[in-house]
Amino acid sequence: MLQQYAVYDDTYVDNFHTANAVYNSKVTSLLHCAMLCLEFVRCLSYFYNIQSEECTLHAISFRNTVPSHFGEGWKFYLTEDRSGRCSPEDGFIYYRDLDLCYKIYDPVPENINVLKLTCDSANAELIKVDTQEKQKYVELISADFPVPKVCIQGTDTIDPQQQWTFDDGTLMTYFNWNQQCNEPSGGKGNLGISIVYNFTWKWSLYCSRRIYSLQRFRFLLQNLRFLPTNFNEFKEVCRKANAELVRVDTEQKQKYIELIAENLPVTQLCIQGTDTIVHNQWTFDDGTIMTYFKWNKEYNEPGGNQGNIGIQIVYNFTWWDIVGKWPNVPCVFICEQYKIY
Repeated sequence: MLQQYAVYDDTYVDNFHTANAVYNSKVTSLLHCAMLCLEFVRCLSYFYNIQSEECTLHAISFRNTVPSHFGEGWKFYLTEDRSGRCSPEDGFIYYRDLDLCYKIYDPVPENINVLKLTCDSANAELIKVDTQEKQKYVELISADFPVPKVCIQGTDTIDPQQQWTFDDGTLMTYFNWNQQCNEPSGGKGNLGISIVYNFTWKWSLYCSRRIYSLQRFRFLLQNLRFLPTNFNEFKEVCRKANAELVRVDTEQKQKYIELIAENLPVTQLCIQGTDTIVHNQWTFDDGTIMTYFKWNKEYNEPGGNQGNIGIQIVYNFTWWDIVGKWPNVPCVFICEQYKIY
């Protein structure tokens, strides 16, 4: 018998998210919001505001997506299955609408056999995407992944006629091949959902992290584990790497930052720049006057007296004047090295 509970999670105090919500409305109480989540089988988590009594239901867990809005009074709740169907202690999540028990692992540069062994050790298997509904759900939960590909179950190495099957030999009937790239090209043996190609399927040997490069610079992506905003800490990490916090000093570099940050699972990217060295002027850390900016004019940025710059991904990559230490808000940061190795 299914036993569904909602557990308060203090990860996102005063944070909420409205995009792709299953349901959003004012309610009479927290209990009312919880009952609505139980009623909607697509509900996996919800945000509730104790002041406005707003209730927002979602089909994702927010373990890999950071809420895009901030506001007083918001609290976050994640549902758990305690019937034994899923094991939340092992990191598995139960999505009732598809009767799907799943766990998202961190990206690793390993081959498909290692990934299958990892699943096997958890008494599980690599996910089968066998319907359009499951395809759409995988797209939803992986939209903010900081990698270009998701590995799924499927191979053309078992069937004598090289038809695509699952690992147990069952013939596959649902596909979402990338026709533009003439997939499947054959002879590769495994499947990957390409996030950067509109979640279409391509052959896959490995699922690995992205590597970014730019002609004169080498960027090191840091803080993909949602560490709180702390500019002093970020700068120290860069210093130890013989680098500095990235300078966005041209439109070209701004556009490149937007490109590599587009699918990052956070709302903010911290860059170099301060108004604390020269009165009423923004400079880099060495005192050089900044000449390029992309402030958010709609919200009258820079507001002043905060002292640091954050690129707000959810506000079209515009710049905001932010405080140097913001415990409740995670931030991706980039270290920049001018020296070419």
